[in-house]
Amino acid sequence: MYDSEVISRMKDYTTMTPRQYSAARRSLPFGAYMLQASGNPDWRKIGRGMIAAVDGSTYGPMIYPGKVYAIEIHNGQIGFASYRRKPRDDEPYSYNYGRLCAVHGDYEIDRWPMTYDEMIADARTAYPTLWSPGPIDWYREYGLSYNETTGEVHNPLNLKEEEH
Repeated sequence: MYDSEVISRMKDYTTMTPRQYSAARRSLPFGAYMLQASGNPDWRKIGRGMIAAVDGSTYGPMIYPGKVYAIEIHNGQIGFASYRRKPRDDEPYSYNYGRLCAVHGDYEIDRWPMTYDEMIADARTAYPTLWSPGPIDWYREYGLSYNETTGEVHNPLNLKEEEH
């Protein structure tokens, strides 16, 4: 068992949403150990628990509108969400600008709920060759667990719902 000192240092995940959990991890998405500009589309954290599909440009990755994702809980339902910048336009923007928009809260939900398959299909409309981790890795990134056999998503940390 844990002693009282160890328990007092443990995080109370019940006060966090899945997005807050992902943001607090401060790690590269999906277990990557370094970012590489290989010219291939890839995934990048942009802040506030959101992950963008980027084009892989070696001179500065670009984000297409609506290609920013996260997992949220609303009314007890867990699902993927896609986001767009609040001033809706259809122009791609730089990864650095996307990070700035995240810091300032300039994203709003575009689609929710989405399944993993719907989210991947949506991202691949802009990036057909986009590599994607499986649903287990996506849900793990947000503190959730996924059962491949049943397709059920569980919330073992009792993360709370988003407040919108």
